[in-house]
Amino acid sequence: MKRKDKRIVVVCIVVLMFLIIDFFTAIKTYMGYNKSKASGNERWKQVEERIVKIETDIENLKVEVDGWKN
Repeated sequence: MKRKDKRIVVVCIVVLMFLIIDFFTAIKTYMGYNKSKASGNERWKQVEERIVKIETDIENLKVEVDGWKN
């Protein structure tokens, strides 16, 4: 092989290695994103439950206050 051909092969191997590393990094990032997304969704469910509970408590207090007025 000529020296120029060897350079091309080496450059192709280096580019292939970078692509493989990038591929695995992208997969790791995607998995981390999905894990974070699931965690965030659970947190929002907790917040929603708390809001519903507070609204229920407020309605109960309104009914109780209306009972005092009568």
